[in-house]
Amino acid sequence: AQLQYPADTELLSSEPITVSMASGERVPALVTDDRSAAYRTFGAIAPLHYATYGGLSLKYLYALLGLSLALIAALGNVMWIERRLHGQEGARSATFYRRLGALTVGVTAGVAVATVAIFYLDKLYTGTEELRLNRTGWTYFSVWAACIAYAFARRDDYRCVRELVGLVGAGLVGLPLLNAFVTGDGLASVLRSGHPVVDGADLTLLLTGILCLAVAVVLPSTRPVRRERRASKAGEVAQEIVEPAGAGGAVQPVPSAAREDEL
Repeated sequence: AQLQYPADTELLSSEPITVSMASGERVPALVTDDRSAAYRTFGAIAPLHYATYGGLSLKYLYALLGLSLALIAALGNVMWIERRLHGQEGARSATFYRRLGALTVGVTAGVAVATVAIFYLDKLYTGTEELRLNRTGWTYFSVWAACIAYAFARRDDYRCVRELVGLVGAGLVGLPLLNAFVTGDGLASVLRSGHPVVDGADLTLLLTGILCLAVAVVLPSTRPVRRERRASKAGEVAQEIVEPAGAGGAVQPVPSAAREDEL
């Protein structure tokens, strides 16, 4: 029989789940007042990380806040690199910023690809339960490292982002199909099960995957043409500089002498 337990109501997780052999009910972990603040903070990491604390609405809030923070950090880092690789603020070589850009793309997009990969492992794994966690860790970090290596080998951040986001989308769309094949619970039957957590899982994965595929289609495959308006020192004449993207997304710089002649 499948056991279902209510969501955690105590923001502390430090012991394994204990089940009574007599009643089959979960025995809650003891929480005492003599534990230090550091111990309680460490114990709170697990329920927050795995979103076992609170109900379904709070889990979706976790997901929204986590994705928002990740996107803000990734976009901020990419913008910082772009301003130094293609602008006047960089003090290092272009090769350094290109490598930093590849590392950023591989790390940030690779996390999503690796997360999708362990969902597939969970459905396809046939080994012993004792080795499941070990295999999950190896799969996660191997896929993540492969994405980072691919970003460096691709040598084109724009195309690499499109490809990795598209890979995430295809993987998410395929998960409900894999779940139906492995368990026999297709999306239509899941939606009639009456369990909101189960009902929402496949539907959320499907919609998120479609969104990622749409984003991958919209994203540019090369660096867009960049237009800047720069004023002369006297502030009387304005110049429009067009920097077309070259091969591999690299920008062809406008010679400084030509800019001075135009001014």
